[in-house]
Amino acid sequence: MKNTVVKVVSKAPGTPLKAIAPKPPVKEVIVARSSTVEHVPKKQSSTEATRLSVRNSLQEVFKAKTEECKDVKVSENELKGLATTIEEELFALFKDVGSKYKAKFRYKISCLLFFKLNVF
Repeated sequence: MKNTVVKVVSKAPGTPLKAIAPKPPVKEVIVARSSTVEHVPKKQSSTEATRLSVRNSLQEVFKAKTEECKDVKVSENELKGLATTIEEELFALFKDVGSKYKAKFRYKISCLLFFKLNVF
């Protein structure tokens, strides 16, 4: 059986003693980085991932809307180009993918999703 050291502590005279077990040792993890690997900053990769997600969402909404209309024929490439153009303009307007960018994107998507054209 292994012996453990217990530290006895009392806060004030006349209070009962409390036993405190020692803390386990902390393990250190060393990570080596290779100088030949090019690292992309986390913010940059996060920005690109968000922009790609916005483009894909726009493209999916456009595709769903064109499928609702039987008389509209639009190719996948045209939808992709339209989604890319809108996202690029949105990014150029806000210069980053912060809260204003995301709020404007959500607004545009909701307008596209809930738009009904009742001509007749």
